[in-house]
Amino acid sequence: MNDFLGLLGLLALLLIGVAWVVALVRLLWRADLDSTTKICWVVVLCTLTLLGLVLFVLFGPRRPRRMQRVRQVYEPPKKESAADENRTSA
Repeated sequence: MNDFLGLLGLLALLLIGVAWVVALVRLLWRADLDSTTKICWVVVLCTLTLLGLVLFVLFGPRRPRRMQRVRQVYEPPKKESAADENRTSA
Protein backbone atom coordinates (compact mmCIF):
# COMPACT_ATOMS: atom_id res chain seq x y z
CA MET A 1 0.00 0.00 0.00
CA ASN A 2 2.84 2.37 0.84
CA ASP A 3 4.51 1.68 -2.51
CA PHE A 4 1.25 2.40 -4.30
CA LEU A 5 0.93 5.80 -2.60
CA GLY A 6 4.53 6.59 -3.47
CA LEU A 7 3.92 5.67 -7.10
CA LEU A 8 0.69 7.68 -7.15
CA GLY A 9 2.49 10.71 -5.73
CA LEU A 10 5.25 10.38 -8.30
CA LEU A 11 2.70 10.15 -11.10
CA ALA A 12 0.88 13.25 -9.81
CA LEU A 13 4.17 15.13 -9.59
CA LEU A 14 5.05 14.08 -13.14
CA LEU A 15 1.66 15.23 -14.48
CA ILE A 16 1.95 18.59 -12.72
CA GLY A 17 5.46 19.01 -14.12
CA VAL A 18 4.35 18.23 -17.67
CA ALA A 19 1.36 20.61 -17.38
CA TRP A 20 3.67 23.34 -16.03
CA VAL A 21 6.12 22.93 -18.92
CA VAL A 22 3.27 22.93 -21.47
CA ALA A 23 1.84 26.13 -19.97
CA LEU A 24 5.26 27.79 -20.02
CA VAL A 25 5.94 26.80 -23.64
CA ARG A 26 2.48 27.88 -24.80
CA LEU A 27 2.95 31.21 -23.07
CA LEU A 28 6.36 31.87 -24.58
CA TRP A 29 5.29 30.93 -28.12
CA ARG A 30 2.36 33.38 -28.13
CA ALA A 31 3.17 36.09 -30.67
CA ASP A 32 0.17 38.24 -29.76
CA LEU A 33 1.37 38.97 -26.20
CA ASP A 34 3.80 41.72 -25.33
CA SER A 35 7.03 41.04 -23.42
CA THR A 36 5.77 42.50 -20.15
CA THR A 37 2.78 40.15 -20.03
CA LYS A 38 4.98 37.15 -20.80
CA ILE A 39 7.51 38.08 -18.12
CA CYS A 40 4.79 38.57 -15.51
CA TRP A 41 3.27 35.18 -16.23
CA VAL A 42 6.67 33.46 -16.24
CA VAL A 43 7.39 34.97 -12.81
CA VAL A 44 4.00 33.78 -11.52
CA LEU A 45 4.51 30.29 -12.95
CA CYS A 46 8.06 29.96 -11.58
CA THR A 47 7.48 31.35 -8.10
CA LEU A 48 4.08 29.80 -7.38
CA THR A 49 4.57 26.52 -9.21
CA LEU A 50 1.29 24.69 -8.58
CA LEU A 51 -0.76 27.75 -7.65
CA GLY A 52 0.75 29.63 -10.59
CA LEU A 53 -0.35 26.85 -12.93
CA VAL A 54 -3.89 27.02 -11.57
CA LEU A 55 -3.90 30.83 -11.88
CA PHE A 56 -2.60 30.61 -15.44
CA VAL A 57 -5.33 28.17 -16.44
CA LEU A 58 -8.06 30.26 -14.82
CA PHE A 59 -6.93 33.81 -15.54
CA GLY A 60 -4.23 33.50 -18.20
CA PRO A 61 -4.39 35.19 -21.58
CA ARG A 62 -7.18 33.86 -23.74
CA ARG A 63 -6.75 32.78 -27.30
CA PRO A 64 -7.85 35.51 -29.70
CA ARG A 65 -9.37 33.06 -32.18
CA ARG A 66 -11.70 31.72 -29.54
CA MET A 67 -12.75 35.20 -28.53
CA GLN A 68 -13.46 36.11 -32.16
CA ARG A 69 -15.70 33.06 -32.52
CA VAL A 70 -17.54 33.97 -29.33
CA ARG A 71 -18.05 37.52 -30.58
CA GLN A 72 -19.37 36.28 -33.92
CA VAL A 73 -21.90 34.06 -32.20
CA TYR A 74 -23.16 36.50 -29.58
CA GLU A 75 -22.96 39.91 -31.28
CA PRO A 76 -26.00 40.95 -33.27
CA PRO A 77 -25.40 41.84 -36.91
CA LYS A 78 -24.58 45.48 -37.51
CA LYS A 79 -27.21 47.61 -39.21
CA GLU A 80 -26.21 49.52 -42.31
CA SER A 81 -26.36 53.27 -42.03
CA ALA A 82 -28.37 55.44 -44.45
CA ALA A 83 -25.17 56.52 -46.25
CA ASP A 84 -24.21 52.86 -46.86
CA GLU A 85 -27.70 52.10 -48.22
CA ASN A 86 -27.52 55.05 -50.63
CA ARG A 87 -24.11 53.93 -51.88
CA THR A 88 -25.21 50.35 -52.53
CA SER A 89 -28.43 51.33 -54.29
CA ALA A 90 -26.74 53.78 -56.69
